[in-house]
Amino acid sequence: MTPREFIDELQALDLQNPGAWPLWAHIGAAVLLALVVVGLPVILGVSSEMLKTWVRHKEKMADVLTAQTAEKAAQYAAHTERLEARVRVLERIITDRGIAVAEEIEALRDEPLN
Repeated sequence: MTPREFIDELQALDLQNPGAWPLWAHIGAAVLLALVVVGLPVILGVSSEMLKTWVRHKEKMADVLTAQTAEKAAQYAAHTERLEARVRVLERIITDRGIAVAEEIEALRDEPLN
């Protein structure tokens, strides 16, 4: 039987009288029904588990990104604080006319930075 003949025979089936269908049509309908009744819940169950796993993974990735961002922000804040302290020292050196600039610079070189 060619595929065209098979399709023609399927189209010729009387949907109002399934008792007149050939045996292969009954078996095919039962197999399709079983696939839908059994296969659909299995597919939905597996895909829901996959979705849950994907969501958990995305949540973990967001947590890691948040932690990294917070750590970087703290590093930038500490670096900014050190730079501001150095700028304050330089401003004081520039504005204090009574202190020799060279002596202040030499004194700063000896101090640890933090």
